[in-house]
Amino acid sequence: MIRKVALPVPLFKTFDYEVPPQLQACAADGMRVRVPLGFRGSALGFIAGEGGQEKLPPGVRLKSVIACADSRPLFGPEFLPLAEYLSSRWANPPGECMEALLPRWVKEEPVVLERPSPPSAENPEPTSEQRRVLDELGPAVRAREYLRCLLFGDAMTGKSEIYLRLALEALALGRQALVVVPDISAAEYCLELFSGRLGGGQIGFWHSRLTPATRRKLWLEVAAGAKSVVVGTRSACLLPFRDLGFAALDEEQDEGHMQEETKPYYHARDVLAWRARRHKAVLVLGSATPSLDTLREAVDGGMKMLRLKEKVPGASPYPEFRITGKKGEASKIISDELQKELASALVCGGQALVIINRRGRAGVWNCLACGRTAVCARCGSFLARVCDEDKFSCPRCGAKQPEPFMCPACQDRVFKPLQCGTDRAVLELKRLFPGVPVLRFDFDSLKTAKGEGRKALAALRSGDSGIVVGTKLIAHSYRFPKLSLAGVLDADTEATPFDFRSAEKTSAFLVQAAGRLCGAPRRGLVIAQTSRPDAEELRYAAAGDYFTYAMREMDARRQFRRPPFSFIARAVAQARTPEAASKTLCEFMEKACEALSAAGLADGQDFEILGPAPCAIQKRAKSRTQAVCMLNGEKARDALSGWYCGGFKAPRGTELKLYFGPQDFR
Repeated sequence: MIRKVALPVPLFKTFDYEVPPQLQACAADGMRVRVPLGFRGSALGFIAGEGGQEKLPPGVRLKSVIACADSRPLFGPEFLPLAEYLSSRWANPPGECMEALLPRWVKEEPVVLERPSPPSAENPEPTSEQRRVLDELGPAVRAREYLRCLLFGDAMTGKSEIYLRLALEALALGRQALVVVPDISAAEYCLELFSGRLGGGQIGFWHSRLTPATRRKLWLEVAAGAKSVVVGTRSACLLPFRDLGFAALDEEQDEGHMQEETKPYYHARDVLAWRARRHKAVLVLGSATPSLDTLREAVDGGMKMLRLKEKVPGASPYPEFRITGKKGEASKIISDELQKELASALVCGGQALVIINRRGRAGVWNCLACGRTAVCARCGSFLARVCDEDKFSCPRCGAKQPEPFMCPACQDRVFKPLQCGTDRAVLELKRLFPGVPVLRFDFDSLKTAKGEGRKALAALRSGDSGIVVGTKLIAHSYRFPKLSLAGVLDADTEATPFDFRSAEKTSAFLVQAAGRLCGAPRRGLVIAQTSRPDAEELRYAAAGDYFTYAMREMDARRQFRRPPFSFIARAVAQARTPEAASKTLCEFMEKACEALSAAGLADGQDFEILGPAPCAIQKRAKSRTQAVCMLNGEKARDALSGWYCGGFKAPRGTELKLYFGPQDFR
């Protein structure tokens, strides 16, 4: 017997191996086997179908499978089709896709069913709009029909309640449910709601910080059907569900749902749509500010769209919204108007939220002598100053550089901050309001269970008077019952020339931030500081009219043939010198044009490749250059993906990565 084996290596191919008679019983599709592999000695691979289609040269014999790692397929019949989808849709090597679905740390173990604990919360009465949505979607869950729906709901309209009730519908049929949220803190908030209503035992919590033992246990419980509901972050969409009946993607517009830092690349929204169709499940994409990709499909009739505007009991209308400058007389980062309103809120014993979407003391530090930006030597991201430490820290990879940091261009050691970060905002607010509790909520403060971020979230939810400084993580689906004021220190953080979605992200960020004030009974106030007070996205965010802004932005995208009216791919070449990176990218562009033209596509009409241009983030030891491929239609996208997976090789000493549907253009 000859079987194809996919190995977790960066190659777009499988390998033929002979299976000895004694191992043929455990060599079914999707099972893991240990095979000999070159200088490595052996490697763990995945059975990927029948082999032997290619003729061997005379005198050449196939190598044999050494051993089987599993006695049965652990993932289920969905394993190979899902891996193939991940590979073809985002140009991922098939073996790496399979390892993401069935990691090497998964081992066969007995699954012990936990006794469910009783629910601890009563069911609130749904609003009339919630009943209408449930009446639309509930029958599809009960009928086991595939249905994809955009739940376009304003803040505090009860989208989570709809997820919960639809999950209960699936559980009543003995099926499973999944809710995916953008980050761990939001997942914990959602888990608390579900646990209170469903009871413990049958709910799993999946995220990247689980211990290996907990991760393995939960993976096996989901595969066995012992966990009926999973709440988790992006990678939860790859779990081995036996019978998925309902799935929800909360804050579907959030770029955190796209994995492009490490392989395999994928977007949770598309993976869930593929799996929901296969399982005949209902998929709900929920957001107060849906992405233009999803909104366009809903408006054009590609999926159902249901609108939620009615607030839940105890919520307030969209807050008053003011736009101001960024500086004041008493502070370089807090305007006089924001300072005045902060003082007024604190005098009344209220809460205030200050949002700045950067960590550290400053977002960007520039050399005073030559203007060069301080960047991380490991990954090339902008460095930030660490509060209470004489060090620069990288917000992306965590590497630290001692201060004084030497400028790599002119060897000067004097750097000045150009933008404010959360640490600096905390220090400034403590200076302006001595004695007032000022807490920080960002990625760094949430790394530990007893970190400052947990205290900040608890203070906001309990109504304690004070100020919380946070990044856009705090703008996710939380309800703060006594929050009366939100200040956005820099509404321009998303505005960048590198990203055509920057205006869309700015509008979504501001509307999400304003939504946090709708959880209080009285109407709140948002003050957004900006250097662009006339920007269209700010004006519509101030009015709370995201839909009108999205339609206007969609008209502009249609005119210039930008997503969602085309597909986009980003090619990034990396080499030791700019010349080598540019040469590799030019070679890629030339061969890609030839391949697309050979597929019957017209340059300038069906596709357009723009570049090369240097990336905004450069690494110390390597230069990065990028090109953007605009692809008008699925045929062009599939042609580029097929050609690239067919064996494009970058010259030795260089690396080229191709991202389909990228969210990050730096």
